[in-house]
Amino acid sequence: MEHVAIWAKDVLNNIDPREPVPLYCCATSKRRMPCYERLALGDIVYLKQSGGSFRWRGVVTHNRVRKKKLAPLFAEYHDLDELEKLLRAGWHSLGPDKDYDYWKQTEKKKRRGAVVAFTLGDVRRWDYPAPRNRERQMWYVLDTRERVRKWCTWR
Repeated sequence: MEHVAIWAKDVLNNIDPREPVPLYCCATSKRRMPCYERLALGDIVYLKQSGGSFRWRGVVTHNRVRKKKLAPLFAEYHDLDELEKLLRAGWHSLGPDKDYDYWKQTEKKKRRGAVVAFTLGDVRRWDYPAPRNRERQMWYVLDTRERVRKWCTWR
């Protein structure tokens, strides 16, 4: 399956295609993010810059946890303290990122959500224009012809 993930410019600028790219994304919402329990090994993920074009393409290879290679991980949390414990306990090799403290301060303390952790391999530049998008999501699963037609501008 194919996915489109929307990331901030500074995250995309720091990607080194010679190395596997460990990522995690969190969503605080009443509904799970679209990729929750749908992201699998071998899936293709196109990384798009927020407000910009596509920048990278990669294949989900594994998730690094305690030096073991595992499938993508999914977990739900009931508040941000629980999320922080998951990330800091080595659940994901990166732990909280530099923006996490700011995010935690600005979010309401009692926020349910979900987190997905995965690693992209075979990462390469993917310089294609992105369609105009009015929806406010950070992840799209390309599981219908309409979504593929909308997002895959290179086909």
